[in-house]
Amino acid sequence: MPFSILVLDLHNTLYDEALEYGVAINEAILALLDLAKTYGYKLTRETICKELSLAHRRLGSDWDEEAWRLLPSFIEMGLEGKDYTKAVGLLVERRQKKSKELTISTAYEGARETISKLKMRGVHVYVITEAAADAATQSISWLKLAGKVDGIYCYPSRTSPPPPVGTFIKHFPPTAEGGHLKKPQPLLLAAVALDDAIRIGKIPSSVKTEDVFDIVHDKSFEIPELPASSSVQNDASSRLTLKKTPYAQILERSLQSILYVGDSKFRDGLLARNAGVAFGYAAYGKKEHDSKATLKSLALMYAVTGWDKEVLKLTQEASRSETVNRLKPDFMFEQSLSEAMNLFV
Repeated sequence: MPFSILVLDLHNTLYDEALEYGVAINEAILALLDLAKTYGYKLTRETICKELSLAHRRLGSDWDEEAWRLLPSFIEMGLEGKDYTKAVGLLVERRQKKSKELTISTAYEGARETISKLKMRGVHVYVITEAAADAATQSISWLKLAGKVDGIYCYPSRTSPPPPVGTFIKHFPPTAEGGHLKKPQPLLLAAVALDDAIRIGKIPSSVKTEDVFDIVHDKSFEIPELPASSSVQNDASSRLTLKKTPYAQILERSLQSILYVGDSKFRDGLLARNAGVAFGYAAYGKKEHDSKATLKSLALMYAVTGWDKEVLKLTQEASRSETVNRLKPDFMFEQSLSEAMNLFV
């Protein structure tokens, strides 16, 4: 049957994050180095990267602007009060200005146009991203998709601008360990299916995700390259099931109406598979990057993100896994998101 709900990844699906992230972060780093010179404080790029990495890990997100407030270098420079606030504001402003420029200039051809056309047909559009709420909100606004994207599902951020007009924001559910769910945890798509059914009046707004969905672990789909007890393995083997409720058939139809599009066969492909949703592989977002600017941006991205090295290693191993790569996308979009147009009502 044709789809009526489009759910999208953000990074490298709507625009080229591989170029944007590192280049934009570098703008703020340059501003901080200049600031240190002004105060006669000896500061290196390596120190800033290390401090940013620790701040991102503490926040649990690599896109939260609050990271700049947590750098020890500010204390060592003696900045406090209004001077401290002004300095942080300068770094955030420099980063945001470059991010906006690159988000717009690297937006994939056809992505915004396709979303606009589908929206006019009555298709409901949502974004699921591991960006924090502040960065996700900015990206959707910069891409002029406010109101065209119905909802954004993302990590919380310490400080968030108001949601774009016509677009709601919903945070990823917390985990027992105190963090938040990550892809490919299928409850993320379960929330979309439920919220969409609530929006169109088929399910009461009082119904919660845990009331109607459950998670089981599919031992037949453990990834042999990973330790059985790892968090990555746990998410990869999670499968979404419907509880026996009066809303089971409605939610089953809602899930069948979703096409999820992303650029990662592991994070996005497994997210779709684990939720029983069709997966469209955004191959256009996985083109090989070999420009000096992109390679430099990626190097800086790895230097400042707070990824746990062991978890990152496991994720990379999972992405290369023969088991994962045997999972074929339902649809391949080689050149543009516009290739998905004919799949919708």
